[in-house]
Amino acid sequence: MTLSVLTFDSLDSTNEEARRWLQSHTGNVVIRARHQTAGKGTQGRRWVSPEGAGLYFSIAQAFSEDQVVPITPLLTIAAGVACVKALKSLTQLEIQLKPINDLYLEGCKLGGILVESLVNGGRCSGLITGIGINILRREEIIASCEQEGRGNQPISLQDCIPPLQFSQWTPEQICEELMTQITKQVLVEYQNLFKGENSALLREYERHKLPEVPLPPELAAYSTF
Repeated sequence: MTLSVLTFDSLDSTNEEARRWLQSHTGNVVIRARHQTAGKGTQGRRWVSPEGAGLYFSIAQAFSEDQVVPITPLLTIAAGVACVKALKSLTQLEIQLKPINDLYLEGCKLGGILVESLVNGGRCSGLITGIGINILRREEIIASCEQEGRGNQPISLQDCIPPLQFSQWTPEQICEELMTQITKQVLVEYQNLFKGENSALLREYERHKLPEVPLPPELAAYSTF
């Protein structure tokens, strides 16, 4: 499935724009912004999104009444595994997953995932998968992580890909290709999850999870680790 992409120079949040879109449309779309003024992290945290410094996008999916979509933290797990696979394919970098929604590289935070379900009448009528990945090194991102005081050190693809290789692409080209590949992989992982194929997903998550970080309680029921 290929989704249409709506690209904006600036938005408050791609997840919020995806929510607005789902409230007035049917079908699926990808929302991307080159800059977010109120990017969303988990637990109400802010995702600092300087213009042109990162890939900021959300996959918006609407579901019909006969589609059964689980409301589960495994959706975030599936999106994380999809990001790891896409990044590995394009950059050869070994990405790790910090439970439940962070992308890590060389012990530092490369990106994050925020999955939000739209629930009506007890069923999932829509799904928003927000993804942010640091492409360029920016002082605003470093300062934001320091202010959070959670010990997260940011890292970017610019920091990790050899300069000669990195210079062969523009940041815009990196964003476009990475968004395309991640979106495709997210849809594949979700379809497998919707079919109840959880075991392979959990094995993939185990393979890429930071070994020293414990699983949060909400994943205990699914754990095979």
